[in-house]
Amino acid sequence: MKQKHLINQIEAPRRAGPMIPVALAVAVLSGCAPVINPVTVVSLILDGVSYATTGKGPTDHVISGVTDRDCAMYRTLFDEPVCAPHDEKADDIEKAALPETFEDAMQAPPVYLD
Repeated sequence: MKQKHLINQIEAPRRAGPMIPVALAVAVLSGCAPVINPVTVVSLILDGVSYATTGKGPTDHVISGVTDRDCAMYRTLFDEPVCAPHDEKADDIEKAALPETFEDAMQAPPVYLD
């Protein structure tokens, strides 16, 4: 019984061997073959870097710039609005940290943000 099971394991790849070229030919002739597009590869890399560094994609940045709000399309997955107003507290900190003249900047103590 063990010998018969071993023979079936050896013969199975042999039977599937002729089917691989046929399957590839069908995929290529039907237009389903994957083609690596360099523009797509660069786009995916840029999207990945953008999401990793800012948590938003390039499209989210464009929408945020046009609307002057904080927009992220992934928020629709959590039933949240796509765009939200910018954090006013952060804006106040940024404005308060900017001195009016160079002399004021040289005399002001450093500002540390948490």
